[in-house]
Amino acid sequence: LLYFAGTGAGFMLFEIVLMQKLVLYLGHPVYAAAAVLTALLVGAGAGSLGSSRLQPTPKVLAGAALVVAALIALYGLALGPLLGLTMGWPFVVKAAAVLVLLAPPALVMGMLFPLGLRRLAVGDDAHIPWACGIDSSVSVAAAAGAPLLAVQAGFGAVLAVAAAAYVVVAFAGPRLGRRG
Repeated sequence: LLYFAGTGAGFMLFEIVLMQKLVLYLGHPVYAAAAVLTALLVGAGAGSLGSSRLQPTPKVLAGAALVVAALIALYGLALGPLLGLTMGWPFVVKAAAVLVLLAPPALVMGMLFPLGLRRLAVGDDAHIPWACGIDSSVSVAAAAGAPLLAVQAGFGAVLAVAAAAYVVVAFAGPRLGRRG
């Protein structure tokens, strides 16, 4: 429950914040949404594909989740100043920069879901539909909750919750597939 709830919430909360942060940078909400969705979905797809080369060991699951948490924290600190420095760049260059900038967290985030499913299948593959349902439903709830949290506490708090979700994933991952 915690592993797949964390991947669903963390991914969606990070995505929502990125869309908001990039509206001014790219000049329109549609451009920001398109850039973030493209970067995260293509990057996560590549990470998912690449995850087949990794074994879903406790160390790999925890390490990947902690890398994502650290990247989210880093982006929370550095994204604003970096966007400010490059604000005057031509639109096409800024859009390409966004795609490159979001590739590292997207790749690792994309690895976590399939690695978790493979690890879970070791114990009992009957739980896989539950894992998919948990991830999906928490993603939807996080998409609805992100704006509410942002209004009350700011987008920094949303990023902190996203990073915390991946820390939870890091601690829950090694327990996947174990009985008892």
